[in-house]
Formats: sequence, structure tokens, C-alpha cells
Amino acid sequence: MSEKKNLLTVEGMTKKALLPILGLPSIKVLNRKLKPYEKLIGKKHGWYYDCKQVELIISLLGVKKVIDSDEVDSTEKQNSAIQKRIAAFEKDHK
Repeated sequence: MSEKKNLLTVEGMTKKALLPILGLPSIKVLNRKLKPYEKLIGKKHGWYYDCKQVELIISLLGVKKVIDSDEVDSTEKQNSAIQKRIAAFEKDHK
């Protein structure tokens, strides 16, 4: 038997489209959570964040649903480049 996985397609998204993924109630709350990371994330392209920005936002703020600890370990290995970039940013801005 195969285990059913919840997959998320990362694409260019507006702030409004990010809300249900992140489990946030409003754009105002999202803005408050993104404020410390504005320089790291970069500017939107029109109304949209591009794929890399969306991936970074999700890795910074997390998704709405709880995932298995096994998946967290494999995700951390895959996102090591993102984690290094975040660590360097936080080091520079302390």
C-alpha cells in the first residue's frame, strides 16, 4: 500500500493566495510576520511573489498542517541551501 501524501504546487502567488497555505487569518497578519524578512524575500513582481520567494516564505513561516517527523528530517536535508541563506541573513541583521 502506498501512503497518501499532501503535495503543494509552488507557483507565483499573491499574499491572499498564501493565507490558507500558511493558516493565517488576514493579509495584515501576513505582513506583520513577513516584516523581519523583507530584505531576504525581496520585492514582489507586480502583485505576485515568484516561485523561489513563495518557497522561502513557506520555509520561514511553515505550512498550516502538521507533518510527520520523518518528513521534517528529509525536508531539512533538501532545504539546506535555504537554511544556510536564512542563517546568514539572521547573522547579518542581529
